[in-house]
Amino acid sequence: MTQLIPKKTAWFAPAYRLLLRHAVKNFAESLTVRGINLSIGVLLVGSGLVPLLHLPIDTVLPIVLVAAGLITLVSLIMGANDHPAQVAFAAVTLPVAFWGFVMIALYCSTRPALGALLVGAGVVTYGILAFLRASKTRPSAIPAPAPAE
Repeated sequence: MTQLIPKKTAWFAPAYRLLLRHAVKNFAESLTVRGINLSIGVLLVGSGLVPLLHLPIDTVLPIVLVAAGLITLVSLIMGANDHPAQVAFAAVTLPVAFWGFVMIALYCSTRPALGALLVGAGVVTYGILAFLRASKTRPSAIPAPAPAE
């Protein structure tokens, strides 16, 4: 059985794994992930409101798509320096997901029940954003326990 890490550098493996975990954890808490999550929420809520409010799809849906695309683009540019590998992966995979979502939005544009599902999914993404914000500030907000006397 061959080893992926040579024996001469085997001491480096635990530190490398720790470095990878730290980089992924920091990326999950980064502004880039929050911006992408926000753009997903804009896509879901905006395209879900089209059938619910009987808005004209030929004007509202392109505005929603451009707004979400700009939010994503700004988020990726802001995170390119800190997390280049993750941002490159997101830049490659997000257009495919965006294309699939456009097909879903067009399918749901005439069905109010599916529009309500899209709005609900968008509200869930905003809830995830609120949870990320609360979980980041929560440990510092909890006071330390008083010493026993």
